[in-house]
Amino acid sequence: MTGFIDTPAGPVPQVTTTRSSRDLWGTIGARIGIIRRNYKVAPGLYAVGSPGNQSAVLVSANYKLSFDALRHQLGGLDAWLLVVDTRGINVWCAAGKGTFSTWEVIDCVQRYRLNEVVAHRELILPQLAAPGVSAQAVRKGCGFTVLFGPVRAADLPAYLGQGNRCDEAMREVTFPLADRAVLIPVELFLLAKPLLAMLILGFLLSGISPTFFPLPRPWSVARHCSPPPGWACLAGRCSPPCCCPGCPAVSSGSKAYGPDCRRHWERGCCSQPAWRQWNRLP
Repeated sequence: MTGFIDTPAGPVPQVTTTRSSRDLWGTIGARIGIIRRNYKVAPGLYAVGSPGNQSAVLVSANYKLSFDALRHQLGGLDAWLLVVDTRGINVWCAAGKGTFSTWEVIDCVQRYRLNEVVAHRELILPQLAAPGVSAQAVRKGCGFTVLFGPVRAADLPAYLGQGNRCDEAMREVTFPLADRAVLIPVELFLLAKPLLAMLILGFLLSGISPTFFPLPRPWSVARHCSPPPGWACLAGRCSPPCCCPGCPAVSSGSKAYGPDCRRHWERGCCSQPAWRQWNRLP
């Protein structure tokens, strides 16, 4: 935060579009999983640049990674950021869980007196918030029209430059390798505790002998037996995010179950023998 902008509704915090070293370390901690459950900003109205009463209002979640991704793409622009209380959950997941909802948007507009800050009546929401927000209900509840912007924050400058219009590329949801690879650190972090417990248990069990736990024996067993399960766990956690598109199913959450594989086959992406083989799985 760099200061405040005075508005008819009171002072509004002004934030920068650059990331500090603290933001960088926070991002690393969230990606690893250390602070993922409590990495959020306070809900409210924020200013980027020097916005006026005609500047765009961009709505986002109060998950810090979502907030940072948005403001980082707004360099050189003047805009208002309306941050909804999603309980520290990202936009897409919060829309599905009901925390990025119609009523939350209406409540934020009214609580932070947005109608006194801007002269227009338009809110630009992320496209991925659409499952949880009814544009018609928002208009009826607070008088603001909802515009669903592009999927990615990186397309916002082009979207605003085109008069709030999305092209087909901005509407397309992609999940490239780079986006999938960022899931690997948190997967490894979640595995660390059970893996460590398994290695300690194996170390203790390998030392049981008639001479009652001679140290050279468990160390020797650990040196020879620990690498295989370690490499197996590493491969098991790294392979799914990287190889997910190649699995014969549609839903990423149920890659090995018959119904999804059947739909995939019906679309011509999976052969009939493969479907029969998958359908026999329990």
